[in-house]
Amino acid sequence: MDRVTLKQLVKSIGIYIICAVFMVLAIRARQFGHVDEVFTYGLANHKFADTIDMQIKEGYKYVPAGEAWLEYMTVQPGERFNYANVWKNQSEDVHPILYYVLVHTISSFFPQKFSVWYAGIINVIFSLLTLCVVRRAVCRYTGSKITVLTASLFYIFSYGIWQAAAFRRMYVMTMFQVALITLLFVELFENKHTFKMYLFTFITSVLGILTHYYFVVYLCFLCLIYGIVMLTDRRFKELIRTAAAIISSCAVSVLIFPGIIAHVTKSDRGKQTLENLTGENIIAEYGANLKSYFSFVDESIFGGAFIYIVIFMICFVVISILATLLKRNARKSARPRKMKSLMIFMCPNICYFLLIAKISVGVTDRYIYPIYAVMIISLICLCFEVFNSFAGIAAGNALTGCIFLGVFIFSLYNYNLFQYLKPSYLGKINEEYKNYDCIYVYDRYEVWKVNASFAEVSNYRSVAFITGDSFDYVYSADVAEQEKLLVTITDTIDADFYMASIVGVCPKLNSYVQVASEGYATTYLAY
Repeated sequence: MDRVTLKQLVKSIGIYIICAVFMVLAIRARQFGHVDEVFTYGLANHKFADTIDMQIKEGYKYVPAGEAWLEYMTVQPGERFNYANVWKNQSEDVHPILYYVLVHTISSFFPQKFSVWYAGIINVIFSLLTLCVVRRAVCRYTGSKITVLTASLFYIFSYGIWQAAAFRRMYVMTMFQVALITLLFVELFENKHTFKMYLFTFITSVLGILTHYYFVVYLCFLCLIYGIVMLTDRRFKELIRTAAAIISSCAVSVLIFPGIIAHVTKSDRGKQTLENLTGENIIAEYGANLKSYFSFVDESIFGGAFIYIVIFMICFVVISILATLLKRNARKSARPRKMKSLMIFMCPNICYFLLIAKISVGVTDRYIYPIYAVMIISLICLCFEVFNSFAGIAAGNALTGCIFLGVFIFSLYNYNLFQYLKPSYLGKINEEYKNYDCIYVYDRYEVWKVNASFAEVSNYRSVAFITGDSFDYVYSADVAEQEKLLVTITDTIDADFYMASIVGVCPKLNSYVQVASEGYATTYLAY
């Protein structure tokens, strides 16, 4: 290996190390406890009876408090590598199985032990794999090492990527699969029609479908744009082969996990998605959703500078068109094919964005996470195309770098970007109150809300669960002897009424104060 190659290898390894460090820091910075994150572990590891919610014994004092938590979140003796249970749990849930299989596999090596890193390491690995795809895609389109470096830094220092990595769910996996399938389609368009390419496309499609159904939404638009581009080139045989690979991947995915059919047609989530798609309140509600999703993308990917980038790009596009008309050189003949490749990167993003704003169950940034990497690829390649046409490669590289620098500076001043990176306020009380007992008052009809805050409650000395319509445990001798007591109450319960009742019953308690609020619950200290 010569010195130049070794130097390039060292630089590449350095980029991936930097990426891994920032992804790890993002995961560490964000407090664990989102209700869906808890479901990640519960659905992967717990052997449910008649519900997928946490199994709670009402009126029973768990000592230590983490007893119920560990029973729900971890692999129990005799249940290691029990993939049949994962299949069963996900058949009753609303998501495919691949991500949960990975979480269960990692958890099975550590029975009866919990760590946020069982899911976190999956995000780190797929963040690195996504970076690899970003670098390959930009290199393939631009052929510029400097632009590849710019794209790498853009990806690594994007708050949107940090947020996705910090959220311990399947969205980073989906982001990787979306980016990879897009790159594969671009390479297929650019005449890499080999059996290996079709096999990679088939496998990526199967894995994506088994990870998240929003991958299917993106794949539909990708196939549509790809089909249009191939038809304009009259490449019918290649289009048919690609279609065969995708259709067969859908069939194989259903054979592997038949629950897909029920999820799409019969589940509450599937029905609600269909209702959102066919809903009549298009202008007001859809407009508001579009605005919210645009805000997510603008802040997370563009650092709040999207409007300035658009103005800047429009000016250069106009000048570029004029320059192309005036300059007749070799680059002009190559542009139409490159622009078609760029369309395969860009257009499915736009279509996905517009549809998700209509069909998503709730408005949240995580539904846009899957296309973040392809957005970055599209932006960098578009900048390179426009600037290179106008000013040449050297100046084009510099201007593309300026776009990244401007976005990064804007991001530093946009506090909304830290939605998933803010530590939980509830987590701050752990050290001070870890030796206290707790009563957890919940709504028997919304047990799932317990998941959102029990990550913190599990750190107390003990916890007893009671429903909002029950007072039996409050009158017990154990509660009557308390000089200080933590009470966590979910948001559908009358907190003031319950706290006043506890203070009135317990002779050693005469007042209370709110100490934290997290998820769907508020925690009070009675003293």
